[in-house]
Amino acid sequence: MDIGQNLLRKLLDNDCQPCAIIGYLRNDAFFGVDALFLDSGISYEDASRMIPHGLSMCGVWASSEQALITALSHSFIVDMMNDKPGDSSITLAYPDSATLDGPPAAVNITVQRVKSKIATNSKLSSLGTEVAVKLINSEDPKLPNLEWLTNYDVHIIRCFVDLELRVKRRDDSLFWASLNAAFLPLVEELRKPEVAFLLSSITSSGEQRIATVGASEPESAASLTGLTSSPESPITARVLMIPHLGHDASPSSWPAPSFVYEVADSSQGDRVEDLITCPLHVEGVAYIPAGCMVAEALVTTLLSRLEAIKAVMLRQGSVVQVTSHHFLPPGRAHHITIDYPRIKADLESNELILQPYRRQLHTLLGLPMDRPALRVLAAFSLPTSVADKAFSSQQQIQEDRLKDVHMGLPLPGPSEFVHLIHGSYDYHHYMQDRFDDSGWGCAYRSLQTICSWFRLQQYASKPSPNHREIQEILVKLGDKEKSFVGSTKWIGAIELSYVLDEYLGVTSKIITINRGSDIPQHARELAAHFKSQGTPIMIGGGVLAYTLLGVYFNDSTGDCAFLILDPHYTGAEVLPRIHKGTWVAWKRLGDTAAAGGPLFVQDAFYNFLCPQRPKQV
Repeated sequence: MDIGQNLLRKLLDNDCQPCAIIGYLRNDAFFGVDALFLDSGISYEDASRMIPHGLSMCGVWASSEQALITALSHSFIVDMMNDKPGDSSITLAYPDSATLDGPPAAVNITVQRVKSKIATNSKLSSLGTEVAVKLINSEDPKLPNLEWLTNYDVHIIRCFVDLELRVKRRDDSLFWASLNAAFLPLVEELRKPEVAFLLSSITSSGEQRIATVGASEPESAASLTGLTSSPESPITARVLMIPHLGHDASPSSWPAPSFVYEVADSSQGDRVEDLITCPLHVEGVAYIPAGCMVAEALVTTLLSRLEAIKAVMLRQGSVVQVTSHHFLPPGRAHHITIDYPRIKADLESNELILQPYRRQLHTLLGLPMDRPALRVLAAFSLPTSVADKAFSSQQQIQEDRLKDVHMGLPLPGPSEFVHLIHGSYDYHHYMQDRFDDSGWGCAYRSLQTICSWFRLQQYASKPSPNHREIQEILVKLGDKEKSFVGSTKWIGAIELSYVLDEYLGVTSKIITINRGSDIPQHARELAAHFKSQGTPIMIGGGVLAYTLLGVYFNDSTGDCAFLILDPHYTGAEVLPRIHKGTWVAWKRLGDTAAAGGPLFVQDAFYNFLCPQRPKQV
């Protein structure tokens, strides 16, 4: 069993809380191992629909042999074992308590494969066979751990179909029966032998390649030859309904399915008003290894997604729009698909309502509870065709923003003394958006950069506000007169704090420094901000405003430098020009600003606006 050091560290850091082990079984060995923690409040049935087809929940981890025996009676594990065939095996794992004080690589782990039907025995040491553990140490904890997919020739396929659900109105107490009746014919139709899939992938050069598979003519993963996939650009599979999959058929002539089912019986006099209709975009991710029957796996994936959508509607007690989102949280070894209902029309309100459910999901996946990872904006947008990919690229161009422009700059000293923002941001500066704010808009641009950070870290879905919107917020709050809207008047750190609170619900701490020459004395405090909060800081004072992205602070020598992002740049989005002009650069007290003049005026008053990271998921 391959297990990553970061996963093992997570298991140990969670006080060895019991969890279900997920993996990809090949030749009696498990790869892509990950975990689902048991005490999240999410059932085994719901959790099993979140993992891609091709993976399975294959075992249990606990802190000791006795804790493992206790975990086997947990309802999640009981349901997992009952879902397995009688002759199947299950993996049981626990660490040797005598080795827990050492590093992960030194922890001894007992792993056994036993028959699932005897796994509840009170003594596990004599059951089954020992399984070797291979510790993988090449993971980056900030990135998904997906190397195993390439190593074992596993294709990633995103399959989808658009349907229409029609549910007959009945008494609320019979809603579950109405919903089951509406989903049943959809399930039956997807199981028909006429179902086929048009597969397509996009090469690195932008070329589209296609293939077809059909349930009536099963083909193994060999039919995927010539198609390429990656976690960011999987093979796509669109459902087609054709009577026969002929080799001379033209893909462009194949009709897309149109499933429309009326549960109401017209002979009983039911009217159109008695029906609730809802479009369903059914979408899932499957991991297809060599030798697997592709069409069968894709049909199974879509059927699982239908069940997941139905479960969401049953929990809501009504027919609602449900969207499947695919996530690759940091450190995980596979995609996670989560179905979110649309309860409110606007995204911000919907995200707020779903926060308790996301907390359960974070517990299930062992994700941090103080920062978002599963909001809609964090989901992968997976192109379905060359045209879609081109549209995505065009959308990127239209944003016309450089991101993370400090990347690649040489550090001012040893890296252990460098403290940077966490995550990404957009570089906002003078003259963008065809708007001339040269000479007065630097603080507005710094605010826009800060807002982009909160959006890109999924704390908010709102775009960065433009100058007029910022002014309107300040007028609405009573901080400015109506004549302020449309003016070219400056704003400072205090105004920025008002806007962040009103627009994003973000509170801020302000560090006041009476003289520019005293700024280095606050380097330790600024370094602590980047350690704990990681948000960009707006600097307001003198006649210029900047954005602070990081601090270099050697606590032994007192040496310090500041990573300044300067919004006064007026040129094109050309990174080498920005670097050459030091519009983003490490600077020290006494250095010159990129726009000319001193970076910090020695006798000027400065406010450092430090936005606080919301502790929410």
